[in-house]
Amino acid sequence: ILIFFCTISIIAVFLLRTRPTPAIQQSTSTNTQPTQQQEAQSNSATFMAVGDMLIPDTIYNDFKTEDGYDFSPAFANVKQILQKGDFVALNQETPLGGEELGLSGLYIANSPQQLADAEVDAGFNMFQLANNHAMDRNIIGIDKTHQYLQKFSKSIITSGTYTSEQHRNTVPVIEKNGIKMAFLSYTYGSNIKTPIESWRINLIDKDSMARDIAAAKQQADIITVGVHWGIERDLLTSKAQDELASFLADQGVSIIYGTHPHVLQQPKWLNNNTTLYLPSLGNFLSIHTEKIPHTLTGAIAGVTITKNDSKISLSDPFMVPTWTYYTPAETDFTIIPFDMLTQEQYRFGDAAAMQQQTIQHLQAQMPDVQ
Repeated sequence: ILIFFCTISIIAVFLLRTRPTPAIQQSTSTNTQPTQQQEAQSNSATFMAVGDMLIPDTIYNDFKTEDGYDFSPAFANVKQILQKGDFVALNQETPLGGEELGLSGLYIANSPQQLADAEVDAGFNMFQLANNHAMDRNIIGIDKTHQYLQKFSKSIITSGTYTSEQHRNTVPVIEKNGIKMAFLSYTYGSNIKTPIESWRINLIDKDSMARDIAAAKQQADIITVGVHWGIERDLLTSKAQDELASFLADQGVSIIYGTHPHVLQQPKWLNNNTTLYLPSLGNFLSIHTEKIPHTLTGAIAGVTITKNDSKISLSDPFMVPTWTYYTPAETDFTIIPFDMLTQEQYRFGDAAAMQQQTIQHLQAQMPDVQ
């Protein structure tokens, strides 16, 4: 009997020791129910863009200080708006070669490098450099621009001109709120026809653009393309602009950001509201010899980007029209949103009528723009 009970006890202990542990089973089993991380997540961010930063000597001389240049007063009235954006683009139309290359205004331009300090401080983090003034100071102007902008490399991206072939073949991508945006830019040509390597500046070419867009799709959730194009001072888009915009939309570009006409052209949706087409946002900070209202008007354009899982959608487009103000003596340049512009500051007739006409113009093909 004693031997029998001892045997039973040994068998019981053996069975208890070899029984699988429930906790271990649970941790190694496949859970068929979706976890919180597996469920589709929604991220959103705001894209903003402005018109041309085309800086003549009249403007940069206005911001000269004892030890250099300080352009921050130019952005004082719009800084709070811009800093609400996540992706904020501008067209840096004049090279930032600095005093070493000799400063100059239009039409062979070169601006103080400190302009970039004020731009970044105002909230800009996407610099379009492909435009007809990019080569105004030849290759050294391009190199000097990039050398200075390198100090902001952790917070901004640049697109359109390059310092090496490897640089050209690297897709500029910036990430905000879990959304990755690629920024490509191209120009119709350059004022200076000096022979250069083909990779130095992006020229409009559909085959090249299609290849770049395909590469960008592998690295980003959304693609913005800046295009320097169109007819100067024409309030309506050209056939060539519209055809190229349609091509870019068909390639999967979500935002088309146009520059060069120096006046506001009407925004519109393409491809069932999947592509925002901003053909021209006027001048953001500039002054032309004509000094006409249309070339002193610009806008901060924006849209909300939403990423649901891997799907991108655009909504809530808006435009904040702006005015380049300066005194009759051509001093105290600053950018003023329309809702802050006074009749005294306008000086070209009825300010309220101009503002209303501008808003009607912007909403003509895009009634939902706020």
